Amino acid sequence: MPFDAYLDGAGRLRKVRHQFSFSNQGRTVAVSSTTLLYGFGARVLVTLPDGRDIYAGKVEV
Repeated sequence: MPFDAYLDGAGRLRKVRHQFSFSNQGRTVAVSSTTLLYGFGARVLVTLPDGRDIYAGKVEV
């Protein structure tokens, strides 16, 4: 999947933009997704999901 990555002056990743398309019922759908990253050095509390909420199978195409 093609993407653009943007770094700040310290070489840290600040933005990632993905652009792709897929076929849905015979129509092509374009998707653009941008993720902004900030707050480096700030403490965060991360809670992992329960094991039963994680899908570890395969998706058939």
